[in-house]
Amino acid sequence: MKSTDIKAKLDKINKETTNFWHIIRTENVVENNFKRHYDLKALINLIKNNGNERIRLKLDQMCINLGIKTRAEFPSNSIYPIIFELSEKNEQFVQLGLIKTIDPTFKMKKGKKRINVNEEITRDYIEKLKNELALEINGLRKKLSDFNENAELNLSTEYSYFTPTEIVDLAA
Repeated sequence: MKSTDIKAKLDKINKETTNFWHIIRTENVVENNFKRHYDLKALINLIKNNGNERIRLKLDQMCINLGIKTRAEFPSNSIYPIIFELSEKNEQFVQLGLIKTIDPTFKMKKGKKRINVNEEITRDYIEKLKNELALEINGLRKKLSDFNENAELNLSTEYSYFTPTEIVDLAA
């Protein structure tokens, strides 16, 4: 697959995911007589699947940029899958926090049947998802931190990209 194809596919998934979040935010709390156009919980699952596909596409693009020809050649000890997954989980966490819900205290006080709006995704459900994500994010941050504490680079050689005349001695 060419880099331009990967970029086009990534752009398509990014737009789709953004659209799904917009739909969830606009259709979660609606008037009682409104019929939702989407299953909002199913959209959340699609967003998660899109996130996994975005990670794969970003890794594919990275392989091409590094001159790697197959996925099998990608180093198994690379931290980039963790970085990309952490980015996805952080975005999902933030987006979940932007979904409007009915205040549970208000709902209890007034009675579910006496309010003129309803919700598909409750505050409790969002909190459950956010708590699960927070645990996953903590685990990914730990892996990233452990990697950074143990990773080293031998600086005794120069990148093959630079010719000796392009190298500037910063210590001089």
